[in-house]
This record gives sequence, structure tokens and C-alpha cells, in this order.
Amino acid sequence: MTTNQGATTIDRLIAIGLALLAASAAAAEPNPTDNPSSFTPQRDAAVVYVKERSFYISRMAQRCRKILDMPESPDSQPEATAWNAANRRYSTAVAIYESKQQPADPIQAFQSSLALGKERLKSAYAKADRELDSSDDRTLRCNRFFADSQAGKLDITPQDEHYEVLEGIAREFVRR
Repeated sequence: MTTNQGATTIDRLIAIGLALLAASAAAAEPNPTDNPSSFTPQRDAAVVYVKERSFYISRMAQRCRKILDMPESPDSQPEATAWNAANRRYSTAVAIYESKQQPADPIQAFQSSLALGKERLKSAYAKADRELDSSDDRTLRCNRFFADSQAGKLDITPQDEHYEVLEGIAREFVRR
């Protein structure tokens, strides 16, 4: 079901799910702020970072499993699943934030979210592919990826350049 060129079926479903979530979040969640100044280039960059990170992890796991002759996981990519669970607060916040910028028409909002999701998926896959293809030792790079993933080193932390911005978005849009 997977190819080196295209997205996995699971990634496509994730992209569709994110598009549906973003399209419906505006109607489901009351807008805590009507202040358009809360939409900034810094926040938009943080949103892109979170969305692309999940796709990047999925692609790295997919390719590294092949490089290391590991069997495909029945759970799609457990590394991406674990990352999404560990960073759910930020994923939820950016989905709601993005939904506030979507057109009011649900069909247009869905189409816009789907197009953005597809663009981010392609970008993240290209980054992972470049990283692996330029590596002198793919086996070492893949082993490091799996170790970092299991240790939570790929999670969003205070050391991330977008951390403060993501915390602000999460405080604004996610109830604890």
C-alpha cells in the first residue's frame, strides 16, 4: 500500500481527518477571541511546524523500516502515533487556530484544509527523503531516528524554536 513517491494510505486518511477537524472546529468551538491580531506569521509558522512534523516522522519511520529490513508495522507507523499522542495538546490547538482562518462555507473550508494538508505532507516527505538520501550512513541515521523517537526527543519541548508560540496558541484554544 505504500510507495516511495506517494503518501501512505494512513497519511492520506490523517490528512483528510485533519481537514475535517479543521473544517468543523470553527462551528464546534466557540471563538475565544475575535481579535484578528491573534493570527500572526509566527503563529502560522508554528502551525506548519506541527502539521509537517507528524508527516515527517511517519515518512522517516516508513523509509527506515525498509532500510533496516524491519517488517511494516500493523499500526501504520507507531512512531507517528506516539508523537501525535505526546503532542496532542499542540495538534488540537493548531487545528482550532487554523479553523478560525478558514472560510465560513464548510465545503470551501474542507477543500482549503485538504489542499493545505496535501502541501504539508509533500513538504514533510521531501524533507525526510532529502535527509535520508543525503546521509552517508542511512543505517546509522535510521537507528538514531528510532532511538530519538522512542526517547521523546522529537516531541515538542521548551527547546523548540516554536515552543513559546505553540504554548500561546494552546493556552488560547485548548481547555485543560
